[in-house]
Amino acid sequence: MNTNDYTINQTGENLAILDSKRQTATSVVCRPVVNPIQDPYPVLAPSAGACVIENIGAVESTEHAVSQVRPWVRYLARITDIWIFSIMVGIAIGIYAPSILKVPNIVLTMGILFAWVFQESILLTNCGTTPGKWLFKINVRDSKGRKLSFSDALNRSFSVLFKGFGAGIPFISFFALLSSRSKLKRDGVTTWDEEGGHVVTHEKIGVARSIVIAVIIFAFLSLNAWV
Repeated sequence: MNTNDYTINQTGENLAILDSKRQTATSVVCRPVVNPIQDPYPVLAPSAGACVIENIGAVESTEHAVSQVRPWVRYLARITDIWIFSIMVGIAIGIYAPSILKVPNIVLTMGILFAWVFQESILLTNCGTTPGKWLFKINVRDSKGRKLSFSDALNRSFSVLFKGFGAGIPFISFFALLSSRSKLKRDGVTTWDEEGGHVVTHEKIGVARSIVIAVIIFAFLSLNAWV
């Protein structure tokens, strides 16, 4: 076991070892370590070094009960975020600076993607999620299970913009998306999460939430066709 690839989280008597590359969990149970000469009173070992591994296996907890490699779910979550943000920006521009709406669509799209980098970073730092990620039950944390710092979130968002979306430039964006999907399917982690040491986990979405997602996507597509 390469300790650089694993994170150990301890809660009470249980340890959870998270493989940051494969994003799978391993169960480790601590039992009392007793030295009858030096320590006649059994005390639960407080550190991983004093624990005895009694059971190792995949933990089928709620958050790890589904596949952790879900490129389409991640893509739809991000597109949902961008759609919501685009509507809010469009309303604000229409009220305060309607002349901006006359610029070419590609320029508007690239501008919105760039602005979303900062909005996403703020949300990930303060809330630990975004509307799209919350809807699709996606969590982004650092290697210690904490919310990303603003600098980490900003670096991640910029990396997604350029390496995942090709900055929104036609054709380049398409190939960037294909390359990112292939990387995620092959290695189980995206380039930006691998470089930043971030851990992305998925939870089961559920029927009710799936219906809400379908309604939202249909509404956005209908609005886009109408506009």
